[in-house]
Amino acid sequence: YEILTCDWSSDVCSSDLGELRHYESPAHNAHVAVIAGDVTPATHAYYGGKPSGLSLQAHWFAQTFLPWVETLPVDHVVMTWGNHDHLGEHPELYRSLVPVGHKLRILVNESCVIDGVRFHGVPQTPRFYDWAFNEDDTAAGLGRFWKLVPTDTDVLISHGPPRGTVDWVGDARRGQRVGSDTQEAWLKSEDAPNLSVVICGHIHAAGGHHGWCGRTRVENVAIVNEAYRVVREPRVVEIAK
Repeated sequence: YEILTCDWSSDVCSSDLGELRHYESPAHNAHVAVIAGDVTPATHAYYGGKPSGLSLQAHWFAQTFLPWVETLPVDHVVMTWGNHDHLGEHPELYRSLVPVGHKLRILVNESCVIDGVRFHGVPQTPRFYDWAFNEDDTAAGLGRFWKLVPTDTDVLISHGPPRGTVDWVGDARRGQRVGSDTQEAWLKSEDAPNLSVVICGHIHAAGGHHGWCGRTRVENVAIVNEAYRVVREPRVVEIAK
């Protein structure tokens, strides 16, 4: 079973509709596209912690992102938010922007089932400045969201990676590891579901790589580098069904 994946992290150059269309997809047989967060532009003007930036995020989401989603050659698009996406912290706003019957499904600590495959989305990541979906990486903070993942989940869409797996900043061998400690501990515990894969992004330097956390495969599908420039194509990920 194939799914088409990416973590967007768009900048001004790649957030207009023409550029979004340019990075549609490689050849695939997927019915589902998965987006692992950071869908709104990563620029100062679009900082959603301020009313002006939140308004820009909402406008961009409605006028650029949603029409682009409709052009993707899949039947369903499943996403969670990321730390750039303050819009995602206002569910009454973004839900009002998605037309009834649209093929986009947004998962915020919730699940959906498509073709018998259960997807679950977790947008929260370890605290970093004053960005969106920040949580202390403790049992009482970020750790509580892993406990909400249903035991029959097949695909976990987690904006961030676990500590020690596709989570390096800078050099892969010598770079700092910045993934979630609680996510790592959960994935390696007996309580973790038998996931087919974790789809994440967030840590741009590790984009395009995969690894294992315990018995679980983790795919970092970030398509931008640390300078927020698109340097990779979306990826097709195969999972057992």
